[in-house]
Amino acid sequence: MKIYAISGLGADERVFQFLDLPMELVCIKWAPWNGHNLQSYAKLLCEQIDTSERFVLMGVSFGGIVAVEMNQFCAPEKTILISSAETWKDLPSWYFLLSSIHLIRFLPPALFNLPRPLANFLFGAKNKVLLDQILNDTDLDFVKWSMGQIRIWRSDSRLDKCVRIHGSADRVIPLKLGSRIRVIPGGPHFMIVDEVANVQSSIISEVASLNA
Repeated sequence: MKIYAISGLGADERVFQFLDLPMELVCIKWAPWNGHNLQSYAKLLCEQIDTSERFVLMGVSFGGIVAVEMNQFCAPEKTILISSAETWKDLPSWYFLLSSIHLIRFLPPALFNLPRPLANFLFGAKNKVLLDQILNDTDLDFVKWSMGQIRIWRSDSRLDKCVRIHGSADRVIPLKLGSRIRVIPGGPHFMIVDEVANVQSSIISEVASLNA
């Protein structure tokens, strides 16, 4: 069974490089987003999935939100969300302030480039070198578009087959307890890299349960 993985905002397959899984992992490539909203963009990314075979969707951070929307257009055996949100209610309250900031569309992309000390703090990164490399390669126009989509995201339906893997020390999307959550004690937002052993074991367990 394949796992189709969607990286976080502005990131790429490098965030998955430390995973050692007994199943094939296929990284979804970010596609051009011009002219798309979140739903149509999710549908576009589904074109990279071979739906003739059973598969799992896995998304990290913003990639998890995209994975939730992709469920409208494909039928994964399970959706695994890492450091992410299943509905808008899983997001912290300060995200909702974005809804009232209509000027976000007029801000220059350069303003979405986080100062590195702030990024390291928010992501809780131990591997600061990799985080810095990813941030340096980030397309800030894509970040601006994505933040605009998060601003208006209001999905409130739980998926039938979904599990969240979340760190208790996540500062970007603080943990909100609920059902179907595997908590990684002390896990930061960047735990797909920094707490890879714990995240990996949770992924393997969730996929293995499909064949139980």
